Amino acid sequence: MNLFIAVISTVSALATVAAVWFAWRASIASSKATQDAHQAVRIAAAARAADRRYRQRMQLQEIWQLAQKIRLAAATTPPRTRYDSWRCGEQDQLEAALIGVGPDLPQCLMLAQAKGWQAVVAVASGAEQEVQETFRTLADSWSAEGEDERETAGIVRVKNPAGWYGSGRS
Repeated sequence: MNLFIAVISTVSALATVAAVWFAWRASIASSKATQDAHQAVRIAAAARAADRRYRQRMQLQEIWQLAQKIRLAAATTPPRTRYDSWRCGEQDQLEAALIGVGPDLPQCLMLAQAKGWQAVVAVASGAEQEVQETFRTLADSWSAEGEDERETAGIVRVKNPAGWYGSGRS
């Protein structure tokens, strides 16, 4: 009977050691999964911010192009058709494009809402310059944000021997 108790105790001790070993291995795997999940969240946040910057850049480019088209339409309008209520279709498009753009663009809004050829001509160049200045200002902040996000996400830019750039983990 003592032998049976000794065998049971030994088996129980070995089972406990095995359970502790498996728990330890599971905790290592869980820790690694948690680290990977945190990394994925940081990368997703960086991707969202990059997407926001891209959409804002595209929106500013569209606004700038519309301002150019409006200025060109006003410049090419024959004098006999320059009456007080002159407007072009791009002004409506510009007003729609200004909805939801991050920075305020008061010159562009004035251009979109301008009625009359003289009002459009007076505001058009200022609107184009306003978009260019806004783009320059945002480009500097976008560059700094992008670097910070890549560092936070642990992404580094790597140039491979073929000459193209890819992403790698640091």
